[in-house]
Amino acid sequence: MATGTAADGTSTAPAALGIDLGTSSVKAVVTDLAGAVAGQASAGYPVTGPRPGWSETDPLAWLEATAAAVRAAVAEAGVTPAAIGLSGQMHGVVATDATGAPVRAAMLWSDSRAVAYLAGYRDLDAPVRRRLANPLSPGMAGPMLAWLAAEEPSAYAAMRWALQPKDWLRARLTGEFHSEPSDASGTLLYDVVADRWDDDVIAALGLERGAFAPLLPSSAHAAGRLTGEAARRLGLPAGIPVAAGAADTAAAALGSGLVEPGTAQLTIGTGAQVVMPLAALPDPIPGLRPVPKTVLRAELAEARERGYVVSHGERVSGAVGASAPIRDATGRVIGDIVITWPDNRTSDAREAAMGLVARDAAAEISRNLGWAVAGERSGR
Repeated sequence: MATGTAADGTSTAPAALGIDLGTSSVKAVVTDLAGAVAGQASAGYPVTGPRPGWSETDPLAWLEATAAAVRAAVAEAGVTPAAIGLSGQMHGVVATDATGAPVRAAMLWSDSRAVAYLAGYRDLDAPVRRRLANPLSPGMAGPMLAWLAAEEPSAYAAMRWALQPKDWLRARLTGEFHSEPSDASGTLLYDVVADRWDDDVIAALGLERGAFAPLLPSSAHAAGRLTGEAARRLGLPAGIPVAAGAADTAAAALGSGLVEPGTAQLTIGTGAQVVMPLAALPDPIPGLRPVPKTVLRAELAEARERGYVVSHGERVSGAVGASAPIRDATGRVIGDIVITWPDNRTSDAREAAMGLVARDAAAEISRNLGWAVAGERSGR
């Protein structure tokens, strides 16, 4: 494989740039074509809660952080990437005008403002609900857009595109507007069985069909090339091809080799998930239980707003906290959900509240696989 040195001093050896847009930070990694890491960096941004139950980020903060992380990762690698791919936080929605400029802050997956708008889904015929193949969660794009249309009509009227977070970031890199199945399938607006936007659901919610970007056939599909403006922002040459990319859970499942039924992946970050592959979609599709996930996400959002730190494993040094174990089918502890208050002040009420949030988080993970969960414990 031919290699050399470009005029700017970087290597011309083939390399790829990956960008992962997380809830609270973006990660950039440069690898060779065999996957060996040559450089990596991250940059953070705030998640705000302007009202109880709300969870938002200014998308422009994502763009600024992405530029910083990419420049640092490429500098460490000393190589100019030949291609770019993305992954990103699922659910939520970024409402933009025709140019891709946000018309308001992005609403995130952990947001619970749209709980009341889940009622529209319960009015759908059972076969329609089944093909959505998702639990009813207020943090998904469908109920959030129903909320936006009713509660912020001027922002809804100004909206041309309703995008998933990583699709918005990619649009800022390429100037092209697309979605792809792995992210679209987590919107409660997507027919998972037929692999397309669900026009019946979109119409039932009273949403504009034209707000949903054309679907690319797969995450690996070409989605455009780096524009001159984006190239200057990232410190890269214009014209680098950009792949559609994938939802972070789907990308993690593929990256960890989760392809065989009977295996499972536990992911603990800002949120916690257990993912299991299936050989085929069952009929009827089980697990459409709106209350547990809705309540859990609302509790976790409220806990964060009140200053709790929701984490996994080690406690925060010197902090009051509570935790609950996650057990597998044999009863073996495979992890802890930990809730801590970052100061040493405590009270029985606070300890009890933290214990309930920890217990419910662990229980939700375990229930998804039919596991048993032991009682919570608390202390310093």
